[in-house]
Amino acid sequence: MKKLLVTGISSFLGNELAMYPQQHWKISGLFHKKEVHFSKVDCHRCDITNEVELNQIFNQTQPDAVIHLAALTNPNYCELHPEESFRVNVEATIHLAQLCEKAQIPVVFTSTDLVFDGDNAPYDEKDEPMPIMVYGRHKAKAEQQILALYDKAIIARIPLIFGNGGFMKNWVETLKNGGTLTAFTDEFRTMISATKAIEGLLLLLEKKLKGIWHLGGKESISRYDFAVKMAVAFNLPKDQIFPSIREKVEMPAARPADVSLDSWKAYEVGFDPMRISDSLKKLNQEI
Repeated sequence: MKKLLVTGISSFLGNELAMYPQQHWKISGLFHKKEVHFSKVDCHRCDITNEVELNQIFNQTQPDAVIHLAALTNPNYCELHPEESFRVNVEATIHLAQLCEKAQIPVVFTSTDLVFDGDNAPYDEKDEPMPIMVYGRHKAKAEQQILALYDKAIIARIPLIFGNGGFMKNWVETLKNGGTLTAFTDEFRTMISATKAIEGLLLLLEKKLKGIWHLGGKESISRYDFAVKMAVAFNLPKDQIFPSIREKVEMPAARPADVSLDSWKAYEVGFDPMRISDSLKKLNQEI
C-alpha cells in the first residue's frame, strides 16, 4: 500500500479520514495538541509551524502523497489572532508544499469557500478569490503561493461540512437536551457531509489531478434551513430552532452572505455528493 501523510488527523475531517475504509493507502497522521489514536493509523505529534519538526516527520514517514487538513479554521479566532493564523494557515502550508515539491509527490491542500466575498454566488474555479476576513485571506494567500511553487499541487475548496461531529453534533445534543438553537437565514453554503468530503479528497488524489477543485454539494442552503432538515431527519423538535440574521450578531470576522460553490468540474470526474436530506437520514441510521 502507498503511504499517505495526513496533517490535522485530530480534526473532525481528520477523524473521518482515519476511519474511512482504505484500499490503497496506509495512513500516517499528524496531530498537535489533541492526542488521538486509531487502530489503522500511525499517529505522530507535530507542530507544523516548527519546520525542524515537520522536516523530521516528513523524512521519517517518507509519504507517497500528502493531504493537508491542519489549519486554524475558526474565522473569529483568526480575526483576533492574525499572526498565529498566518503562521499556521500560510507559512506552514507553504513549507509543506515545498517538501512535497522537492519529493515530487502529490499534495492536496484543503481550502475553503470563504475565499469569496459572497456577493456573486455560485462560484466556480475560475472566479477570483475576494475574501472579506483574515481566515479567507490567509487561505487564498496559501492557495496562490502553493500553485506558484508546485504545478502538481491540488487545491480542494470545501464548504461547511456536517456529520456526527463538529457543529452538527453540538446542535443535535442541544435539541435532545431540550435546548434551543438560533441559526442564520441569510448565510448560504453548499454543504456536504464529512464522508463525502473525504471521498472527494481521495478522488482528486487517486485520479492524479492538479489545480483548483470545488467540492461543494448540489444544494445551496442556509444554516437555519439546514437545522430544520437536521431536526426532521433526527426526529427532534423543530420548534426549538429560531431564525436569526447576521447583522444582529456581533462577531469579529465579517461573514459573506452566499459562498455557494459551483462544483460541476468535480462532478464530471466522479464526485457525487448526496442530497442533504438523504445524507442526514443516513447519518441518523449510522448512530
